[in-house]
Amino acid sequence: MTAVLGDDLAAEVTHGEEHHGGLPEGAPLTIGVVDRIRAVSSRFGPDPTSVSAAAARLVPVSGTAVVVEVAEADGWYPEDGDRHFNGYLVDVRRTES
Repeated sequence: MTAVLGDDLAAEVTHGEEHHGGLPEGAPLTIGVVDRIRAVSSRFGPDPTSVSAAAARLVPVSGTAVVVEVAEADGWYPEDGDRHFNGYLVDVRRTES
């Protein structure tokens, strides 16, 4: 995450959420209000830690992130030149649990 967002912005992130794997057993319910949504896009390039250029997966390139405030998160954000959508940063104020 730090490689994409940079040290300062990554330090603001306290929790992560991923829909693809479902919720783990016993995951707590969190109720809150969304205060801000930001879309994150960056350039992608071959993984520099890969042992083979042919097998290298594409990863976000450090220092290329663009963060834009958006009104809603629908799972999609338009490409910005050679930058591709990474995901959202969402500020949530917990109201109860």
